[in-house]
Amino acid sequence: MAIKDLIDLPPIPQEIIDKYADKPPEDRDRIARAAYIASFKGKLKAISPNPQWGLEQVLMQEVFSAHAVKDPNKKVVANEQKIIEYRDLVLDKYGEDPEIRDMLLTCTPSLDTIKKWMKKPGWDDAVWNQIRTSGLFTKERRSAMINAVFNKGIKGDTNAAKLWLTLSGDLIENQSTGKNEAILDKFRDINKILHSRKTEE
Repeated sequence: MAIKDLIDLPPIPQEIIDKYADKPPEDRDRIARAAYIASFKGKLKAISPNPQWGLEQVLMQEVFSAHAVKDPNKKVVANEQKIIEYRDLVLDKYGEDPEIRDMLLTCTPSLDTIKKWMKKPGWDDAVWNQIRTSGLFTKERRSAMINAVFNKGIKGDTNAAKLWLTLSGDLIENQSTGKNEAILDKFRDINKILHSRKTEE
């Protein structure tokens, strides 16, 4: 389904369309819209909070992050619903700024464009950053979780004690095999998450 069938797009200025008057009628609007969108790319990159991505890409990453938080076990995929949610997010954030609103709506990505963005290096990290900065992984929540692990270890939970000591760097097992090695691998994964991807900037 075409974007114009999902949401109302701002009209293309007639002067832009007139530049392509020599093109076949069936191609004229498509070419004019592509040129119109291209004229906004630099502006959206300039006002983006992330210099690696345009503002339209950052907003789509926010849409993806909301789905990742809602159902962590389900892979977030590109679909038409994401386009509609992008539109809603634009209207919610920039409804009172007609210039930015119309630029973002004009640059509404197609499914193919979203899929291309998803393949770009850094896309997953950018989505994760949206999750981290949304307040889900606040310093207070992480501290509470680590304290819970500590308290279970104090009460005699061997796995919790190993996890705590692994996170602190005090436990290094060089000759663990079988089940213990698998457990430690999980500890190391958690350690990596807590101390890298969720580190406060």
